Amino acid sequence: MYEPATVDFLSQLLAIFFGTVFSVSFLIGSMEPRTREKPRARETLSSYFQDEQDVYAILSGDEEYLAAHVTLKQEPVARTVAKPKPKPKPKPVARTVAKPKPKPKPKPKPKATKPSQTSFGADCASSLVALGYKKLEAKKLTDEILSRDANIKDIDSFIKEAFKNEN
Repeated sequence: MYEPATVDFLSQLLAIFFGTVFSVSFLIGSMEPRTREKPRARETLSSYFQDEQDVYAILSGDEEYLAAHVTLKQEPVARTVAKPKPKPKPKPVARTVAKPKPKPKPKPKPKATKPSQTSFGADCASSLVALGYKKLEAKKLTDEILSRDANIKDIDSFIKEAFKNEN
C-alpha cells in the first residue's frame, strides 16, 4: 500500500509531533503559580492573635507576657453522659386454652371426565362428524361406546363398533 520509506517518515513525524505537544504542555503546567499552598505557621498564629508581639511571645516561649496579656477564649464543651436505656417491661403472658384444630375438609373427588373429552375421544368424535354425524350425536355415541368397551385403542375399531351399534 505505502512504501516502507514513507511509513518510516510518517512514524518519525508523528513521534516528533507528540513529543513536542507533551513537552510544551509540561512546561506550561510547571509555569502556572500554585494556588493551593498550605498556610505558614506564622499566618496561622496571627489569625488567632491581634498583635505581632503576641505571636513573638508564643514563638519565643515568654510565659510571663502570655499570662499577662493573652487570653484565649475557650468554648465551653458540653459533656453528655449516655443515659442507660430503660429495660422493656415484660409482656404479660396470656393464658388461654388451646382451641382444637378444625378437621380438614375432605378434598372433593375429581369429576369423572367423559370419554369424549379425552384426546382419543375427541379424535373418535371428530371422525364420526366427518362421516356425517352431528356433533352432539357424535359425542353421545363416543361416550356410550368408550364407556362400555375400554379395550378400544384405535379409531378403526371404534368406527366398526359405532356402525354395529347403529344397526
